[in-house]
Amino acid sequence: MQVIYGLENLYRPDRPVSLTIGNFDGIHLGHQAIMRCVVELAKNQNLIPAVMTFEYHPARVLHPDLTPPRLMPMEQRIVIMESLGIELVLVTRCRKSFFQKDRETFIRDVLLKSFDLKYVVEGANFRFGCDRGGDIDYLVQVGPSFGFQGIKVEPIRIDLPEMPDRPISSSLVRKLISSGKVDLAGHCLGRPYALIGQVISGAQRGRTIGFPTANLNVSGQMLPYFGIYVALAEFDKQFHPAAAVIGPAPTFEQYQPTVEAFLIDYQGDLYGKNIQLHLYKRIRDIIKFDSSDSLITQIRQDVEDVKLILRQEGLY
Repeated sequence: MQVIYGLENLYRPDRPVSLTIGNFDGIHLGHQAIMRCVVELAKNQNLIPAVMTFEYHPARVLHPDLTPPRLMPMEQRIVIMESLGIELVLVTRCRKSFFQKDRETFIRDVLLKSFDLKYVVEGANFRFGCDRGGDIDYLVQVGPSFGFQGIKVEPIRIDLPEMPDRPISSSLVRKLISSGKVDLAGHCLGRPYALIGQVISGAQRGRTIGFPTANLNVSGQMLPYFGIYVALAEFDKQFHPAAAVIGPAPTFEQYQPTVEAFLIDYQGDLYGKNIQLHLYKRIRDIIKFDSSDSLITQIRQDVEDVKLILRQEGLY
């Protein structure tokens, strides 16, 4: 796979391109359907399957107060894109001028100058150009006059408790995560929601009570509703069962939220390692305990609950 940062660094590819454009935060099942269509079209006609995405959410430039929290770092998005068969990723820098072009100018000055374009594949919610004036229906209509074909991919729909027949979107995934329903968010993503970061030094309170935790720096990534979660910690190409604590530690008068994970049946130094913490289910709230003994008793129960749930899922 080729990854290019900045439109100015793109050399026009030597083969025609099947392209999709978007932020693709989380790469949920709807995004995956679009990318699979891009790849299938490319495979059948010897095209390059390509993605044009953005270094951060366009709202950060256009509407800073409305910028949604990030579901996934760019590096991980690229890994998943490659696994889907994408061969070229163009990460464009977010500048107002880029988004202020009218829809026809965007096609002429950005898309056609950058690519020998054969297909543009998008979902129903796709918008582009000044005031979001362009959409996939417009591309389907005008594409042939520019020498390419617009392809519309219908949304993937899902039945969730109290939310039947909902189209999957990044907004829906964020809503589920913010309410602690990471299991339902995982159904929309096609995999568990993961927090990704490097293990850093912490207060080491867990070590003093016999439950040492890995403290993750996940700066900028969306945290789920505070609580204790069933998790698998992935590093060094292995998965380890874990009880994840996301939020403050009121028992120790620590109110700044952190992400910590106690790795069950694991002994070793994790400092400096990059870990993906895959979250499967929220099992309880954060509680302020009266004593360390009460906290230890609850942690022991949490560990047993994590083991049971992972065993039921065939993961332990």
